[in-house]
Amino acid sequence: MTQITLRNHNRNLPSLFDNMFNSDVFGRIIEPLAMFDDIVQHNTHYSPQIKVRDYEKYKEVSVGLPGVKKDELTVSVQDNMLTIACESNTEFSHSSFTRTWTLSKDLNSSEITAKYEDGVLTVSIPKVEESPTNVIEIQ
Repeated sequence: MTQITLRNHNRNLPSLFDNMFNSDVFGRIIEPLAMFDDIVQHNTHYSPQIKVRDYEKYKEVSVGLPGVKKDELTVSVQDNMLTIACESNTEFSHSSFTRTWTLSKDLNSSEITAKYEDGVLTVSIPKVEESPTNVIEIQ
């Protein structure tokens, strides 16, 4: 293995990089951006794994949310729209997730159930039972 060492033989001459990074011009560009460090480093929008399954009597939405607490989750239905949201705050970061689906007419939005177990949120949406066709005899 060959090792290459670069040395500045004339120690009285500052390097080009020292001049660039220590100059007032570079400082004036970077300093205003420093106030956004907290936002840039600690806000995270993430997209967890989602599975939607269609069974005979219901549809099921499973969302993998490991490490999230139950009280950080929200499941809501409004205007036939199902929304799953998560807002997680820790000492070091803030993460959020929102996903919305339009429910089809064959689903019963008033009977939705949700459970959170072992880092997986499972939302079950029962299908509307079709009423049997009533055949009317013509006289």
